[in-house]
Amino acid sequence: MIDQDFLSGNNFSPARWFYTDYDAIAAIETDLTTVQLTEDRIDPTSSYEMTESIFALYGQANIDTELFDKAVTGNVGLRAVHTDQNATAAQFIDDVAETVTTEGDYWAYLPSLNLSLEVQEDVILRFGMSKTLTRPDYQVMAPLNTVRTPAEEDGAEEDAVGSAKIGNPNLDPMTSINTDLTLEVYTEYDGAYIISAFHKDVKDFVFSQTDQEVPLDNYDGLYNVTTYVNYSDGEAQGFELGMYQPLDKIVPALSGFGISANYTYVDSSFDLDTGDSGFGFPGRRKTTLTLSHFMTKTYIQSDLPMYTARISSDS
Repeated sequence: MIDQDFLSGNNFSPARWFYTDYDAIAAIETDLTTVQLTEDRIDPTSSYEMTESIFALYGQANIDTELFDKAVTGNVGLRAVHTDQNATAAQFIDDVAETVTTEGDYWAYLPSLNLSLEVQEDVILRFGMSKTLTRPDYQVMAPLNTVRTPAEEDGAEEDAVGSAKIGNPNLDPMTSINTDLTLEVYTEYDGAYIISAFHKDVKDFVFSQTDQEVPLDNYDGLYNVTTYVNYSDGEAQGFELGMYQPLDKIVPALSGFGISANYTYVDSSFDLDTGDSGFGFPGRRKTTLTLSHFMTKTYIQSDLPMYTARISSDS
């Protein structure tokens, strides 16, 4: 909609402004009319404050030696990370709000190893192994708790079951042990061909879970409780093929231009049956093909675009 009176008569340009038709949007998104906002237009049922402090220590040793008269370089390291989290949110018990604060902290130890073997002058074999960490989303850890006791459920009977949606500040971070082996072949035309195999062993994926008719701490009766849990482990493995080629050594007239291509195949799975709750393994596209051309020089004036094509498939 257009407001023709906003700042009119104040010699301010522009004098006509677009603004949101709240009633029209509310007719489509009915939740807008049921959420009780504060005077500051904040939805207390989905708002929280989270503080996260991270302290890390890291040590690394470099490797420079020989194996069967072949140069071997790389490094080995260990990262120790301490995470301290504090979250505050409004908890609703039968529409009565109270402020809840949760705290949690943990240490994680993340080793890594990277090795590079010079098979010959233009052939490099690389090996990498590491442990990485991904913290749960803040929203699933915040105490955004909503509890409706059996007596408050719509159409409640004497044996009614209550409902609860509970945040979980005790979630473990998701960790992954990553292993990859890569062979790189460099050509006389300054290009490179790459083949790589990889495996990821992932622990503690976070899923939403609903338990039916279970007791709830500090409350009488039974509840259908929805919360977030570290439900399943999983793994992913696959291979990658790639090439990179500047064109000036092949066609001198194309100096400054080049092409690259990459094909990736990934097979992934969860250890447990996750149904529809997990929406599949993150990044689970089985095949991905990327083709692109690039410019390695900067031109003052150029109408030449850069093209990148990306094709993905789950088949």
